[in-house]
Amino acid sequence: MKIVLCCGEANAGLQEVHQLLGEAGVANALPSRQRGMAPAEFLAEMFAAHELDRDGTTVAAQLAPGRLWHELAADLFVANLAVPAWGWADVRNLWTMEFWAEFDSQVRFVLAYTSPEQALGIALGKRSMSAPECASFLDSWTQQNDELLHFYHRHEARCVLVNSAAARCAPGRFLEIVGPKLGLALHAPADWAAGVGIGSNALHATLARPLVGELGAAAELFRELESSAD
Repeated sequence: MKIVLCCGEANAGLQEVHQLLGEAGVANALPSRQRGMAPAEFLAEMFAAHELDRDGTTVAAQLAPGRLWHELAADLFVANLAVPAWGWADVRNLWTMEFWAEFDSQVRFVLAYTSPEQALGIALGKRSMSAPECASFLDSWTQQNDELLHFYHRHEARCVLVNSAAARCAPGRFLEIVGPKLGLALHAPADWAAGVGIGSNALHATLARPLVGELGAAAELFRELESSAD
């Protein structure tokens, strides 16, 4: 049994990457046996119990849940024992990566990111943002993706680090990398990933590029991500 968690910030295309994996053979997680909790419900309760917002938007450090959460996680895992490969995508996975890495040696991680201009472009497509709000967004993007990159370097053998836009553009190559490295038996369907997209608005991403710049922290970190990516 392998468990595949898609981790990254909110605009990193997590659900799209998870969908690509799902089409290739990674099943969605079944709810836990005793409480019937799906992973999203499990994470919402965990974050609330730690006095954090349930959607995890204001979290800034890895959680260190106690014994109760290990028992609830075990119930979720037992419910999926018969599934060869299963998992889920959730922005809150970013702040529970160390918890899951320590919980079970069979957990694998697909760490998804996208460029800061694409991420900011997606955000601008949803609502108008002032210049200070854009700067705050880029600071958050940098903090979250720095967390992603540091985790990758600590657990590289159990992770695939991928630009989600690249995974969408070359799903076959993505599959060739993810399968062998994470020990997954993946098979692409004949109509591979038809209609799946990252959803980034190209115009907004173009408009966001001057806000990101070439020398800022976000741009520098993106270059590090690209040079480290699988």
